[in-house]
Amino acid sequence: MATPLDRFSKIVRLKRAEREISQRNLAYKLDMSIRTIINIEKNRSNPKLETAFLLAQELDFSLDELVLSLIHISEPTRQEAIS
Repeated sequence: MATPLDRFSKIVRLKRAEREISQRNLAYKLDMSIRTIINIEKNRSNPKLETAFLLAQELDFSLDELVLSLIHISEPTRQEAIS
């Protein structure tokens, strides 16, 4: 089962590819390192909220899509948290 960060990484990778933007150019546009983009796309790091919003804005995907990818909690996990 894919985790929320797996889904977010996939969204970033696919949206960047759809727009034919290189990792280097995306990093330059967002004033971050190429290593940051690579790590996000390979799900090696948990992006800061600010970074996630910048990526969503630049790659033109909805904040709903972003938020659901980042904070989706499955029903069993939600029930455990309440208990």
